[in-house]
Amino acid sequence: SCTTYPSSDIPHRIEDLTTLGSVVTVPISGTVTHVGLKDITFNHKALYDVGFGLRAPDGAVVDLFTFDDYGFYTWCGGGNCKLSLDDAAIAGLAPPQFPNDGGTFRPSRNSFAPFNGKASNGVWTLLVNDTGLSDPTNSDAPDTTGDLYSWSLEVCVDNGNPVTATPTPLATSTPEPQPINGTPVPTTAPLTPTPTPTAAPTVCTLPTDTYEPDDTA
Repeated sequence: SCTTYPSSDIPHRIEDLTTLGSVVTVPISGTVTHVGLKDITFNHKALYDVGFGLRAPDGAVVDLFTFDDYGFYTWCGGGNCKLSLDDAAIAGLAPPQFPNDGGTFRPSRNSFAPFNGKASNGVWTLLVNDTGLSDPTNSDAPDTTGDLYSWSLEVCVDNGNPVTATPTPLATSTPEPQPINGTPVPTTAPLTPTPTPTAAPTVCTLPTDTYEPDDTA
């Protein structure tokens, strides 16, 4: 089964040359079969500096995505950026130049596959990396910081519960008569149908012809 868990420790500032962590706690125990990041919503003035990773409860970290892997991206285009990352997305599909349409894309660096087989329960952490530095003297990018507003973690698990078989209904037996005050209850014998008598067939006897043959001309 798959469940989506929204983060509740937001918003966060995305500062220059830092990696921020935003967490989601998964309460369900089981073995992970699939993980995805959904609806990462943020704003940033230099997308070419931004990347995403994920840390599992056991501390394993996977570097997943940077905009720079797809080309030169600058900003969100007037609204907030919004996208999802999933191994099942269309292969080769790149985010639009202004990635604010909520599309789903494959990770550009590494798959989510290393998380498969791990325990699901615990604290998962979205890592947002900013590799750039604001330059007040650069009129094109005087401020290259941003904000993370929301995101969710989709986790699919196999909890090991066996499939419950549908029980086969049992035949209902006819109760035997029980004694009343020590007196056995007679068992009623099954009724034998009385045959219906068959009427004897009626035999018709023709009378004997007592007349002589008529020889009169």
